[in-house]
Amino acid sequence: TKPDEECIAALDGIGFDWELDRIRQNYTRFTPFVRRVEELKSYKQKHGHINVMQHVDKRLYECCNSIRSARRNAVKPGHTKPDEECIAALDGIGFDWELDRIRQNYTRFTPFVRRVEELKSYKKKHGHINIKSSEDKSLANFCANLRSARKSGGKPGYMRLDEGRIAVLDSIGFDW
Repeated sequence: TKPDEECIAALDGIGFDWELDRIRQNYTRFTPFVRRVEELKSYKQKHGHINVMQHVDKRLYECCNSIRSARRNAVKPGHTKPDEECIAALDGIGFDWELDRIRQNYTRFTPFVRRVEELKSYKKKHGHINIKSSEDKSLANFCANLRSARKSGGKPGYMRLDEGRIAVLDSIGFDW
């Protein structure tokens, strides 16, 4: 309930700080963010990047995706765009704002590096990387998508395949 005039006058008389509640709200709002930035710094120190994997730290992974989504969708109800101070803090540690969109271009959100490791394991076991759908449908589809992406030359609708990834695949003997 709102205090009456007499109560307000009495509180003013003793120097009541009317802004303190607002200051506390801002502190409370930013404390979890500051904590998340510190967690991201620790993650980067441990892993060498801020590409947080869901299987490594689900909570931090979801937090990163929420931050990206909020910045991209600030005009939608329920989304609050991070302010410039938050954006600057994340930019300062090398936060990748587009990572969740990039991930969507890969088979079932499986990171490229993990897929390459699966290809290496398959080659070690079978001596080649010509995977049949009957052996591993997901990995066979991944290979088909890689070939299509390379042939497409970067056209929209295809997996994003840069020169670095092509070099990695060439180094393991991927059959284009």
